[in-house]
Amino acid sequence: MKCPTCDTDENVIKNGLRETKKGTIQRYYCKSCGNSFSDSKSPRTEYPENVILYTLEQYNRGYPAKVAKKRTGKNTSTRLHKAQYTHG
Repeated sequence: MKCPTCDTDENVIKNGLRETKKGTIQRYYCKSCGNSFSDSKSPRTEYPENVILYTLEQYNRGYPAKVAKKRTGKNTSTRLHKAQYTHG
């Protein structure tokens, strides 16, 4: 299992189970970056490619995440934090 934040498969351990409407989901913990995650993608956190690209474009121009949120209606600040951790 690879960590979606730091993209390593070392130091990733199982971290319990989570009950959801769709059933039981295995949780994982990355010792390298401290991220907790599951192997299933939540549809609530996946954004269309154009929203992600627009948000990154605004970030690269120096605008805060609020600007992209007003335009897209999506709270993309988490994606920006992950991009900063991964690339900055």
